[in-house]
Amino acid sequence: MAGRKRTAVLLMIASAGLLLAAVPQAIGEAQALLASLRPAAMRSAAIAERDQVPANSYVSKDEYFRSCLDLPSSLEGLLSPPAERLRLLETCQDEARAIQGTMPTYALPFLVDAAVSAAMGQPFAAALDKARTLAPHVHWQVDRRVILARAQMSRLDAAQRIAFENDLAELFGSAEGRRALAMHFLRWPDLRERLTALAETTPDVVQRDFLVKVKQQAGGGQ
Repeated sequence: MAGRKRTAVLLMIASAGLLLAAVPQAIGEAQALLASLRPAAMRSAAIAERDQVPANSYVSKDEYFRSCLDLPSSLEGLLSPPAERLRLLETCQDEARAIQGTMPTYALPFLVDAAVSAAMGQPFAAALDKARTLAPHVHWQVDRRVILARAQMSRLDAAQRIAFENDLAELFGSAEGRRALAMHFLRWPDLRERLTALAETTPDVVQRDFLVKVKQQAGGGQ
């Protein structure tokens, strides 16, 4: 009986120790998620100065790296002093590459690496290819790859341009992707002919849905 009591006490102590050990991690996660809710200018400054870093969970990492994708091209990012924007890009690149080393199958850090490297005029295609390999069908990441590749088209080789075409075709495969393409159809006159040609290779139901979404984005409703 005494042995059972000692075992129970030891288990309680161990459980309490685990709970106490988890408290700092929980606090870190909460702080990281709260930081992601701050206004863009505050987030940009915090990341640039390395005051905001991703915590351990995928959720906090996703939020951090989405900020790295969004902030440099936001109004606040574009209007910020060049030195501050450069610090933001460099910090995001450092964090992305650090996570690549510990989580090599996590696509988002490679996409961030590609985006911020391109923004700094550095080589980016290898990171973009890796992001595509790891997340070929995640529509919002496919869309980000399309936006990046179009902006950097003059720096892409033949294989990378084919990959860009494949990403465009991939977006036709989901309603969310077609909605993104409908917006691009209106915003990018240079790609309208290509998007029309790609749409014509899809089933009729997909073509009709794409046309409806283009009309909706243009303000024409159904």
